[in-house]
Amino acid sequence: MHDVFISLPFRRDFEGVSDTIRQTAHQKGLSAYRTDDEYKAVPLAQEIRDRIAECQVLVADVSERNANVYHEVGLAQASGKTVILLTRQTPTNTASNIQGLRMINYDSSNLQALSADLARAFIEVSSPNEMLRAILVPRSLGRPTGDSRFVVATSPLSYRRAIG
Repeated sequence: MHDVFISLPFRRDFEGVSDTIRQTAHQKGLSAYRTDDEYKAVPLAQEIRDRIAECQVLVADVSERNANVYHEVGLAQASGKTVILLTRQTPTNTASNIQGLRMINYDSSNLQALSADLARAFIEVSSPNEMLRAILVPRSLGRPTGDSRFVVATSPLSYRRAIG
C-alpha cells in the first residue's frame, strides 16, 4: 500500500514534478506511487482503481487538460480521498469542474517552492492531530498558536465548559 498516488501526464517535462512529489512525500514519512513504477499483469484501469482505493491522498497535476489525470482525480474524489491539485497555470485555465478547488500553483523552474507547498499539504495527511485540526478549525482562523483565542465546541454544554 502506498500513501500518495501521483497522477501526471507521462512526459519528460513532468519528471521533475514527479520526483519532487516523491521526495517530499518521503521526507514526510509517506510512500508515493505512480502507475509506471511497476508493471503488473492486470489491466491498467484496474491497477489505477486499486491504487487509488488504497492511497490516502492523490496528487494530480492539472496544468494540462489530460483526460487520464482528470479521470484519476474523479475516482479519488468519488472514493472520498484527499486530493491535492497542482498547476503551472492560473486556476482559471483549468477545467471548470475543478476551478473551485484549492490548487498549488507552481513554477517549473522553482521546484523547491513546490516542495515546500507540498510539505505543508502533506502535514494534514501524515499527522492525525493536524488532520483533526483541519477538520475542526476553519482555515480563516489560521494555525493555532499559544496566543490563539478560539474554541471549537460541539454543543452548548461543551462551549460553557470551555469558556467557564
